[in-house]
Parts: sequence; structure tokens; C-alpha cells
Amino acid sequence: MKQFFHSIGAMALILGLLGCKRPPSNILQGYVEGEFVDVFLGTTQ
Repeated sequence: MKQFFHSIGAMALILGLLGCKRPPSNILQGYVEGEFVDVFLGTTQ
């Protein structure tokens, strides 16, 4: 019975981690020379 609950916990952890992806974006964020910047890649429609 204990192994069953461990299996359920492991599956919940894996599914939770898989759901933590960012959606694809054409905006990059980061630091350049100490300043936080957003860089837009692509064109507007």
C-alpha cells in the first residue's frame, strides 16, 4: 500500500513539473550591462 502512494506522489510530481513550461514567445527578457531589458523578436501583425 505504501508503494502505491509513493507511485501516485511520483506521478503527481512529474505531471506538476511538466505543466511548468512557459508558452512560446517572441519576447526575450534578461539583463544587459546591469539593466533589465525586453527584446521583441519578429514583426507585429
